[in-house]
Amino acid sequence: MKTYVAFPAELVNKGWKIQIGCHTDYLNHSELKRAACVHEQFPVTSEMMQIWNLWGGLIYLIAPRNAQVDGAEVTVQVAVPAPYYKSGVTTAGDWSRLRTAPSPWAEMEFDNIVITVPSETVRDLERPDELAALWNAIMAAIADLAALPPKLGRKERIVTDVQISHGWMHAGYPIMAFTAAAHELVQERFGWDALKKAFGAYHGMSSYPDDNTGKMNLYAETVSRAVGRNLTGFFRAWGWSIEASTEEKVKNLPPWTDHPMVQYG
Repeated sequence: MKTYVAFPAELVNKGWKIQIGCHTDYLNHSELKRAACVHEQFPVTSEMMQIWNLWGGLIYLIAPRNAQVDGAEVTVQVAVPAPYYKSGVTTAGDWSRLRTAPSPWAEMEFDNIVITVPSETVRDLERPDELAALWNAIMAAIADLAALPPKLGRKERIVTDVQISHGWMHAGYPIMAFTAAAHELVQERFGWDALKKAFGAYHGMSSYPDDNTGKMNLYAETVSRAVGRNLTGFFRAWGWSIEASTEEKVKNLPPWTDHPMVQYG
């Protein structure tokens, strides 16, 4: 794919970038299911630019932090339409036309999240409003769980791919990760309110550890205090490096001895 893009002068040399391709993972696996890098990104340095990507892909305009622009128009000279739905904007009539757009990748934009999927998965989607309602409810629950305002400051993104750089899914922007299984098991025993209390405690902290071990120990301590139980044995069974100082901090809490990982502890 190669095309020209026209930018207004107010975006030139102001930290804006244009990107082709939604998959930004760099792969270094011994066996690749796609090319190692399938996106290209260009800083906006002139009012007319040629951009390209061997693999094609969705086109994104990436704003610098705290950018304030109103009414600016960017024109892509040659591009292929993609299926696109936006909650509260795309009408049923619009969607009946847009879902058949020829691009192989589609984007569904809801209140707090944007999901990028193969277009074939949305071609037969008759009621995107119902899907929007589901994802809006999911994201509202996540915001509530994390003790955040219902309207996130930046919409999260999930991108699907045939192969990613780490694990089954992984975190980042876009997101390619699920909540850790350890969090889910704690939730099953102590409920969402306990995790909401733990996540809420983070908002009152002024500093956080920089290293993974420190982060793990802070989380183990915070969740233990939130549920009123000593969970260090549970997290250790998951392979977390629980330090003696953390155990000392929660030693007065009754231990969780019947957790589902006890057989591995």
